[in-house]
Amino acid sequence: MDWLTFILVTLFVMAGYLYTVAPDLTLEDSGELAVGSMYAGVPHPPGYPVWTLYSWLFTKILPFSSIAWRVAVSSAVAAALSAGLTALLISRGSSLILEGIDLFKDLPRRTENAITFVAAWVGGSLLGFNGFIWSQGVIVEVYTLAVLNLVGMFCLLLMWMYRPDRRRYLHGVFFLFGLCLCNHQTLIVAAMGIEVAIAAADKRLGRDFFLGNTIIWLLGLLAHLTGKIHTFEGNLPVFMIYNLVGLGSLAAMLWLASETGKLGDQLHVVLIAGLAFAVGAAFYLYMPLASASNPPMNWGYPRTWEGFVHAFTRGQYEKTNPSTDPVVIFRQLWMYAQGAQEEFNWANLLVGLVPFAFLKRMRLRERAWLIGLTAIYLCLAILLLILLNPGLDKSAKELVKVFFTSSHTIIALAVGYGLSIVAALLVTQYHTGNTRFWMWVGGAVACAFNLYELVDIHLSTVFTILRVAGALSLALSVAFTGWILIHRQKIRIAPILAIFALIPFDSILSHWGDNEQRGHLFGYWFGHDMFEPGRDAGHGKAPKDTNGVPLYPAMSPHAVLYGGTDPGRFCPTYMIFAESFTPAKHRLDPGFDRRDVYIITQNALADNTYLDYIRAHYHRSDQYQYDKPFFLGMLNDAKSEARGKTNALASLFAPLDRLIQGMGASIEEDRRAGESLFQPDHFKDFTAFTARVNAAADPLSRHLKAELGQASTPQAVAEALNRLLRGPSIAADPARFATVTLTPHVRAFAAQNPPTPNRIRLNRLLLEAAYPGLFTAKAGRAGGPVARRPHLGHRSGGRHANQRPAHQGDLRQEPWPRVLHRGVLPPRLDVPAPHPLRHHHEDRAEPGSRDHRGDGPPRPRVLEPILRALHRQLDQVRDPRARGLRLGPEDLPAARPDRLPGRPGLRARRQRPEGLLQAAQRHRQVDLCHAHQLPDPEPPGAVTHDQGGRVRPEAGLRLLSLQPGDRLQLLATAGHHRPL
Repeated sequence: MDWLTFILVTLFVMAGYLYTVAPDLTLEDSGELAVGSMYAGVPHPPGYPVWTLYSWLFTKILPFSSIAWRVAVSSAVAAALSAGLTALLISRGSSLILEGIDLFKDLPRRTENAITFVAAWVGGSLLGFNGFIWSQGVIVEVYTLAVLNLVGMFCLLLMWMYRPDRRRYLHGVFFLFGLCLCNHQTLIVAAMGIEVAIAAADKRLGRDFFLGNTIIWLLGLLAHLTGKIHTFEGNLPVFMIYNLVGLGSLAAMLWLASETGKLGDQLHVVLIAGLAFAVGAAFYLYMPLASASNPPMNWGYPRTWEGFVHAFTRGQYEKTNPSTDPVVIFRQLWMYAQGAQEEFNWANLLVGLVPFAFLKRMRLRERAWLIGLTAIYLCLAILLLILLNPGLDKSAKELVKVFFTSSHTIIALAVGYGLSIVAALLVTQYHTGNTRFWMWVGGAVACAFNLYELVDIHLSTVFTILRVAGALSLALSVAFTGWILIHRQKIRIAPILAIFALIPFDSILSHWGDNEQRGHLFGYWFGHDMFEPGRDAGHGKAPKDTNGVPLYPAMSPHAVLYGGTDPGRFCPTYMIFAESFTPAKHRLDPGFDRRDVYIITQNALADNTYLDYIRAHYHRSDQYQYDKPFFLGMLNDAKSEARGKTNALASLFAPLDRLIQGMGASIEEDRRAGESLFQPDHFKDFTAFTARVNAAADPLSRHLKAELGQASTPQAVAEALNRLLRGPSIAADPARFATVTLTPHVRAFAAQNPPTPNRIRLNRLLLEAAYPGLFTAKAGRAGGPVARRPHLGHRSGGRHANQRPAHQGDLRQEPWPRVLHRGVLPPRLDVPAPHPLRHHHEDRAEPGSRDHRGDGPPRPRVLEPILRALHRQLDQVRDPRARGLRLGPEDLPAARPDRLPGRPGLRARRQRPEGLLQAAQRHRQVDLCHAHQLPDPEPPGAVTHDQGGRVRPEAGLRLLSLQPGDRLQLLATAGHHRPL
């Protein structure tokens, strides 16, 4: 019967969730969490590693619909299983409670089964359609898995209480508790409640758990007093709570020691339980591995110890600051009580108090079970409320209510146990004592509460579904009370159980309007229309003017999008990294693909860990070379680091660092360039390819013949070619492609010579161009935008170095963002634009690096295409003397704000292009690298703009001190593509 109840409740709740689940992206954290799931990355702190792996499985095993829907289904599954396990606990626990109370010894087995089934149905369904958990079970969120872990822990705890000799159940409790910490750190407050439950069931074991608590408390106090930890500095309330918990553990240990006459004989069990907890919590170590693969969602950059600590400790959020004002605490408790009433109503909450009236009549184990649940509830509700110290306004209430979902599981259990006791009393004790009177009183009180709620609903809302819910609740309480009044001597239990079984439908109707997401696409269109507001899609038409032209233009190709608020950055994050990589047949808009856009979180630019992530992701730069390996950063002491040494402990863990870095690089290579690697079936005509290579009629074929060696089968040739793809660019020797026609895009890509794994993609494109028709064209994979990457400097001891842009995925023909701030490259000057985030004070490349050529001055790679473009322009200048003028990288100094055109530093500038360049040679005063990025000196509407809002040509010329007849095109201002 117990497992049947579990199955039925799980299926019932799951059916409700699947009917009301969000069809696609929603607001809040949905976007970034879905991207974290899709790539098994690192979502917002504290990272949620177990949830990430769990939800990632659903993105793989559900091969249809959007990524957001698949992850939302994972939330629904966890919530439905939580409701089913709650029903299982009620069914089994109710049976044990009824069998352990002497009043119910005459209860027939068949009737007992019916009672426990209905009680479990009600309790499990009340939890499943509780507004708190329902709201999280139909969207992309982390809370439902945390609740599932907690309820699973309750199951093991109950099993251990009835079989205390099987310690594996107890160790399983602490393993799941460690997983709870991984899923949501607020659940750590349940630790004291769990130990109270253990002590209630086994005094000796509980005594030694409190001994362990006392030792930890004293060690923490010593570390605080000696300045080793700084957690309690400036936070007296937290320090007081810490000491109260420690003193409470000490008192409990001493009392239980006096009761048992011993101390410490069960300490080995405590140590094993602590080890099991550590194993569960060790899933946090997945975060460095996930971060090492450089996923699109890599919050906190935990591949380094600094980033891991930042993510694990939720460094970006406010610290715990409990209230010390009793009045504020009382109002917060009332706010929590109101939230519980909204989810269960007052009548059901009163039923949940019934089991405590029979606590003394229960056997030791049932009593220990209820005492343990009560202690855990007080920790998850009261202690957590004090620690969170939420505001009393409506917005604060809505923000923190999901944190108390876990405590509602215990309320649902209490309601289920209460209903089973009430039903058993009606069957066995109805004609004795005052049972009928108290049942009538309880029914009358329920009618009064429900009548008040119905009147309040009618006065506060016009929504029919809420009014129907209030009427149903009142009707059920009236029916129960009326049935009691009608029957004086003996009562039939079947109608009562039928009334009880209808209780969850009141909860369903009450919470439907707030939580159902069926057909709700606001979040999706919010993200979609940030990019393509003028695109017609299958589920909507874009607004157009009378001529059929869209009123709102699409976002420019390769734009840089700065997100601020959560929806403003999470929705576009999802649209770029998830929706754009979803097969077209599974998208609401099959034509949507904006993987070309670069997204930056504006309010995170002051965070070092975010800058590390953004540099690594948008370049797959050499950032990892400057990252300190995870275990090295964690274990190497300051003195050894200051001497440039590695201590013995850090050296011992060096193989793990290499393992993490190697696995991360392998995962990233597969994600970004895995489809570019050759497979035997990629050869359209293997014979023709090998014949051409063996003929060695061109330089590239000769090079390939030497690389392939004795390989003759498709498998062997594919493996040899893959080794070639992973190596240096095969275009390093220009002579190999002297007779090969390359598209401008591939030429620009080859000129960048990107680092791996993007060089794999480059080499594949080069081979496809050199041997057209002989290979299957592969687009490649990507974990981010698939255009060429803007270069972002990497940190290395506070210095910055220019990095090459990188490729990945389905490469587009547009090599760079055409619009960077207000500067736009003119059509005639084909120069890749530096990224707008490039610092004006970037240092030159260090000697010996790939950015340093020969023994001459440093030569940043970005200058080469600029010099070539300038030389082409000089060859077109009217003055013959300028045609022979050539510039070197030393003539193009690093950008300096005091040397920008139009500043006093250029008072001696020349008016002709050749004079301007000669001045640059002599004085190094013109930053040609950044001239095309200058913003407008005056806002639109000033003298620099005409009546149509366009920039006057002479205004732009003043910026460079050129004449209208000059042909050196360096700047087109204010987004206009017209050359000056």
